[in-house]
Amino acid sequence: MSDNNFLVVIDPSREAQPALERAIQTARLTGGSLHLFECVNASYNGTMSGSDAQIKKAILSEFQIHLDPLVDRVRLLGIEVSSELVWADEWRLAVVEASKRNNSYMVLKSSYVHSLAERSGGKTSDWSLLRDCPCPVLLMHHHSNWENKRILAAVNIASEDESHKILNKKVIEAASAFAGAYKADVHYVNAISPVLSEDKKPVDDDMFYAFDDVVEIKEPVTVNQQTVADYCSVNLECSHVQSGPVDQVILDTAEDIGVDLIIIGSVRRSGIKGRIIGNTVEKLLDKTNADILTLT
Repeated sequence: MSDNNFLVVIDPSREAQPALERAIQTARLTGGSLHLFECVNASYNGTMSGSDAQIKKAILSEFQIHLDPLVDRVRLLGIEVSSELVWADEWRLAVVEASKRNNSYMVLKSSYVHSLAERSGGKTSDWSLLRDCPCPVLLMHHHSNWENKRILAAVNIASEDESHKILNKKVIEAASAFAGAYKADVHYVNAISPVLSEDKKPVDDDMFYAFDDVVEIKEPVTVNQQTVADYCSVNLECSHVQSGPVDQVILDTAEDIGVDLIIIGSVRRSGIKGRIIGNTVEKLLDKTNADILTLT
């Protein structure tokens, strides 16, 4: 991660910036650089009056004053930093475009608990990023401190789909990178369906990563702690296998072992499948204290 650029989404509506704090820590540990991105629009005009152009100029000036000290702080820490303040009505899409322009290695964004009604009522910023961002997205909680130094990475070792195999590799590589930077322990979890094979052993139903179409597995692969441990090259006690819905399995395992970061992969899909991807991660966000890194 030493040569990578981390795009940090600055939330103009809040004083605390958990994503920035994590980005600073990561950059200091890895040598990476930061790009602070802030987006504002007319919704921040308050009691300002004047022409649209005058209001826009005033708002941008006001928020530049907010952004500059953050940039100065990062620079004083010896971290290479750049910044960008843009005007856009759809700031979620602006973040995605910024990640493309900057060839970002990862986007870091603060995330806050939403109610079920808020999540189901429309596109939250988290959902939009997970759907459209071309690079990994790390969603941070306000109270995150990574005190346990433990990472939980979700894999799907039974799938024969090539995209899933690639995702498994990405998840393992990301987990190793963060573990090395933070001197953390990595645990791996594989969710399996409650369906039993002919020999009465649980079989992975290939519904992991975005709840893909269930593909018939001609030669069922038995998934257990040992096979997961061997696949991920970890000790047996660092592998976990549980039957049930993917999100619940991840939540249960994360709570049982106490993790700071959850890493999951998702196959990019459009339409209803794409929405399920975002909703799955957002369900995790609203029910766990751990931060979540999503890879595609």
